[in-house]
Amino acid sequence: AAVAVPQAPVVCLTGDGGFQFTLPEIGAALDADTPVIFVVWNNRGYREIETSMLDVGVEPVGVSPAPPDFCKLAEAYGIAAERLAGTADLAGALKRARAAGKPRVIEITVD
Repeated sequence: AAVAVPQAPVVCLTGDGGFQFTLPEIGAALDADTPVIFVVWNNRGYREIETSMLDVGVEPVGVSPAPPDFCKLAEAYGIAAERLAGTADLAGALKRARAAGKPRVIEITVD
């Protein structure tokens, strides 16, 4: 989306589990010089899968992977990152990320 319409803001909202499946996307955003903002909702697990398992009476197994430090992973790619404790400053973080004009990771830790 960021390559096709460079003037449009692009935000990728992903969970911590899903982001681990697609981590190379931050490298792709950097290589393509696109200012994609990655918002990682870190609830320390695959909650949708866990809920689905519970709904059908299956004991949840393997749904609480230990998440890495997403800010350090972003920095390893040379991408700025910040961690928020909840959503209170999300609007401000998005504004700062947009103003930077470069790929950025915003991790929101939630319980």
